[in-house]
Amino acid sequence: MKSKILSMSSPASSECAGFSLVEVVLALGITTFVLLAIVGLLAAGTRDSKASAERFDAQRLAKLVAADLLSSGTNATTPILGFTPAPAVAADKAVTSPVYFDGESETCIQSQAKNVVMVCYFIPPTGSLLPKIASITVAWPAQAAATNQTTLEWELPLVP
Repeated sequence: MKSKILSMSSPASSECAGFSLVEVVLALGITTFVLLAIVGLLAAGTRDSKASAERFDAQRLAKLVAADLLSSGTNATTPILGFTPAPAVAADKAVTSPVYFDGESETCIQSQAKNVVMVCYFIPPTGSLLPKIASITVAWPAQAAATNQTTLEWELPLVP
């Protein structure tokens, strides 16, 4: 019986060779570039998702404050959610002191707050047909300086 022995230098074995080092390095470089791009997109998506959730919370809080202002009426004398009711006398504007809210739309102290809400009332002159306007400003984060806060403003006519 004759057996065939192939040597490493035979033409048949060189045709079955694997990838060259250049091809492997090039493939790894392309894969690394694609993976870095995906990681960058994930970071941007996470940041945008957080910003969207904060804006949604601010809108929900502004709607809660607006609903309480509307339900109290324009001539209410008791504060709702800690806000001073709209003044009955004519003035250019009246600003409430800030009210702080945690992440669950409950009032809290400033050090535990996520959002700060201010209401500015614009009161027309007596006899004017214009309605009182409440401008609701929600800002976050509550502990940041005003120049570093993100704000959401919403104007609401207070019809008597």
